[in-house]
Amino acid sequence: MTLSTFTAAANITPVVFATFFKHWKRKIRKRNIRDADDTEAVDDILFDEAFHIVKAFLELATRNTVDELQAYTNTYVPPPFWVETVSCVVPLSCCNRAADTLISWFDKEELTTVVGGERWWQIRGLDGLQAEWIAMKRDWERLRKAEKAEANQRTAKGKITEVYSERLDQLNKILFYLPGGGFYFGSINTHRYQIIRMARKIGGRAFAVNYRKAPQYPWPCPLQDVLAAYLYLIRPPPGAPHRPIPSHRIVLAGDSAGGNLCLSLLIVLRDLGLPMPAGT
Repeated sequence: MTLSTFTAAANITPVVFATFFKHWKRKIRKRNIRDADDTEAVDDILFDEAFHIVKAFLELATRNTVDELQAYTNTYVPPPFWVETVSCVVPLSCCNRAADTLISWFDKEELTTVVGGERWWQIRGLDGLQAEWIAMKRDWERLRKAEKAEANQRTAKGKITEVYSERLDQLNKILFYLPGGGFYFGSINTHRYQIIRMARKIGGRAFAVNYRKAPQYPWPCPLQDVLAAYLYLIRPPPGAPHRPIPSHRIVLAGDSAGGNLCLSLLIVLRDLGLPMPAGT
């Protein structure tokens, strides 16, 4: 069965209803037993539903190719009108700098026996690394200096602009977010609303990265991309639209494979004495 929004909905919707009825049936049975110590994680309806929805989606995904799964999880998801989203590309100069940094981090034996050389993992299909700035418009507009600037910078509903505003630099709390997906699927699009919520909570801006995925680009490709994006933030190349961001203003975050990459990045930064973020 081809993986699409329709097939995903057709497979997951019955699971949602079945889980709902099973949940309340189990809850009524437990209430009759009145065993206060018999508490499970699935007693929470949100956890119960989320667990079974993810399970149903992964079961559907196993009946499709990796290419189909990657394409589906990178389907464009428009941002809501109250969010300012600016797409950008981390240039090859940052990617090359990250590669040189990783080569200095690995020793010669590791480069040969573990990584398999210095060059193959630097190959990429695009001239750079896709990323996005995400911020709440209420925070972005709170810093406006004039009503005219607000009118000129406002974007249309559900659009992602490529024009970076200098006012974004005034949002000095940075969430560097890495989407998860087992290192082989997932993207900014699958996590867009999750990232938006985090940006709203911190009252700052988020920077999310579409790092390369396996099996086309196995490790250490994603680690190089994450390091390149981090260097892009703290040491932007000439022509970059944003100002250098002090590392103590950056917080790393990620789920699943993204969380793994956060820890890997921290180890590389620590070992090489590079500026560390404020936390994770």
